[in-house]
Amino acid sequence: MYCNIFVVAGTLAVAACGQNDGGANAEPASGNSSAAAGPQAVQAAGYEGRGTVTAVDAEGITISHDPIEKLGWPSMTMKFPVPDNLEIGKLALGSDVCFTFTDADGGSYPLTSIEAR
Repeated sequence: MYCNIFVVAGTLAVAACGQNDGGANAEPASGNSSAAAGPQAVQAAGYEGRGTVTAVDAEGITISHDPIEKLGWPSMTMKFPVPDNLEIGKLALGSDVCFTFTDADGGSYPLTSIEAR
């Protein structure tokens, strides 16, 4: 019984943090100093997404992704930079993927992981 209480309390605490981050990050390029603290805290955890690979080139991977609720983003197609240490060679055009990314300075959103689903 006591274990269940801790699980519920922990889940509620995590959910409350997630709700708070979404509002602070809805406009990441706004330059608002009060919102600047939010992205730094979330950057460590990153963001998660699902989508379909539409292009791969030397500059990155383009994904048509579902909404990213933590950022308040609708479904869209965008290019994500790929760091040198991230393996994307097995992903083909049209691959359905799960991916994570961070909010880097300058409005860049580099991938931190990606895998076919």
